[in-house]
Amino acid sequence: MEKRFTVLRIIGTVWKVMAWLQLVIGVIGAIAVLVMGILAQAAIPEALNIPRATSRAFGVGGGIVGFVAVLVGAVVYFLVFYAVGDVLYLLLAIEENTRQTSEQVQWLVQEAPEPAPTYGPPLEAFSPAPVVPPATSPPEESAEARPTDEK
Repeated sequence: MEKRFTVLRIIGTVWKVMAWLQLVIGVIGAIAVLVMGILAQAAIPEALNIPRATSRAFGVGGGIVGFVAVLVGAVVYFLVFYAVGDVLYLLLAIEENTRQTSEQVQWLVQEAPEPAPTYGPPLEAFSPAPVVPPATSPPEESAEARPTDEK
């Protein structure tokens, strides 16, 4: 069976490659943010005239917070990009399976034998005759057959 929609396959692959590139660049960026946070602790006290202990806490703490934030963002973007590529492949697989099923059904219809002839009267001939209620009314009960309330 020939593969159709070559351009969509290429686009799906490009999305997956972009996902991996995004993840690698995001991890490198997260590491760079962490390193910059650690290195900035030395430059902050002199530039802003704040105590060294405070700059150390904010430099390392800011670096760690930035590292986690950039890393989470990179992972989220990776998942979104990869999902888009996989959705394209999913749609292509659905199209291929639908086309293959349609071809098989058409082949079965063309190859199906003629229905066997039926012999005998149609089934309607065997249905029971309708029941007609009698035209007379039921006889009335006599006074002697009726129960009495006297004791």
